[in-house]
Parts: sequence; structure tokens; C-alpha cells
Amino acid sequence: MPQKIKTAKLMLQIMGWISIAAAVILVVIFLAGSVILGTSGEEGAGAGGAIMGVFGLIFGIFMAAIGVLYLLTAKGIANKKHWAKIVGIILGIISLPSFPIGTILGIFILIGLFGQDADSWFEK
Repeated sequence: MPQKIKTAKLMLQIMGWISIAAAVILVVIFLAGSVILGTSGEEGAGAGGAIMGVFGLIFGIFMAAIGVLYLLTAKGIANKKHWAKIVGIILGIISLPSFPIGTILGIFILIGLFGQDADSWFEK
């Protein structure tokens, strides 16, 4: 495997694990906030806490799914799957606005998936 492809694969794996870790932290924060809000004794606090918990859980699941997509794409790149190159480029572009870590990792993903090394790696 060419070095640029290895780097892109590693960056996708890092982004995947960061997304999953962020999802777990987000769910914990939202659920803790939900419990705190729900037990505050204020009028409507129970409903507000429930809504907060549900939205946090939904958003956390979405973020974890994105993380899994990053990891599956990295595995696809290792197995020379052409779809993984396309998805990897899309994920690299999506990562760019996440300054500073996502920007740096996204640039490395894109550098690795464009060029002669990538063309020869994903040849059919």
C-alpha cells in the first residue's frame, strides 16, 4: 500500500474514532443535563428534560454512525474498494470545515486519495 494511501486510511480511522468518542461524550452530557433539568422541580422540567435527552441521544447516534462510516471507508480503502475512494473524498471534504483537527485530517485524506498512487491503488 502506498504511503499516501496509508496516511489517508489512518486519517479516516482517526476521524472515525474521534466521532465515536465525541458521540459518547455528547450523549453523556445530554443525558446528565436531562436528569438535572428533569429533577429541578420547575414546571415543565420533566418534559424539557425528556426532550433534551431524546435529542441528545438522536444526535449522538447520528455522530456515532458517521464515525462508523469513517471506519468502514478506511477498511474499504485497505481492500482496494473503488466506492471507498469516492466516500473517502466526500468525507475528507466534509471534514475540512471542522477547524483545526478536521481541517488537517481532511487535507491529508484528500492528498492521499488524489493522484497517481490512488489511481494505481484503486485500478480494477
